[in-house]
Amino acid sequence: MPKCAGLGFHFDFVFLLLNLLEYEWVRTGKQVLSVADLKTAYFNRNWLQAVFYNLESDIDQHPNYQFLNN
Repeated sequence: MPKCAGLGFHFDFVFLLLNLLEYEWVRTGKQVLSVADLKTAYFNRNWLQAVFYNLESDIDQHPNYQFLNN
């Protein structure tokens, strides 16, 4: 395995993050997004889904889901 394989993975990961940021920017319409914002949004979304799964409730039926999801 060449020494630069780790760098290739790193650059691929950085480009993946940039593409996710652009996707979220287009999806939400927010002009200021950072990697920290993206990380927080995905963490909160997964946490919310886990809570509703454990409560055996349908997350889509919650009246504040769109507010909580953004």
